[in-house]
Amino acid sequence: MFCRVMTAVHDNFLIEEAGLFIHETFPVFGASPDGIVACDCCGSGVLEINCPYCVCSSSLAGYTGTKSCLEETVNGLQLKQTHPYHYQVQSQIFLCDKEYAEFVVNTEKEVNIERVAPDEGKWNEIIDKAANFHSIAIMPDLVGRFYSRKNTPNAKEIKCYHQCLD
Repeated sequence: MFCRVMTAVHDNFLIEEAGLFIHETFPVFGASPDGIVACDCCGSGVLEINCPYCVCSSSLAGYTGTKSCLEETVNGLQLKQTHPYHYQVQSQIFLCDKEYAEFVVNTEKEVNIERVAPDEGKWNEIIDKAANFHSIAIMPDLVGRFYSRKNTPNAKEIKCYHQCLD
């Protein structure tokens, strides 16, 4: 359904498979979108497709609320700015060096397609937290198994990463 919709409204619309993209400036971070989309009228973007099981055979009309990634707005259903998928697509846009993201929520009955623009402020927030997480949690464990070794001294004093950021 997505391809049919996009082909009808874009010039020379293409979808390509995507692999793992490693960013040149931030080589410890990568993204693997569901695809890369491109057309003559809009340029190149990342594709993220979500097929929620809880509404797989129904419409998206009731797919809002606290557990949903979508919210009802004056412009229709849109990805919540606070949902983890929003952070994911922002990361994909910047790590893949693309102009936008197509965020697709698909059921057997309908498809919701939203163009997500890059948000540099959100990206800076993401990269700061990710770099901090990498230096606090990932590197110590890669180098010396600081968190994952058995019989860690003072294990009760080690805080979870999310507690360190608060």
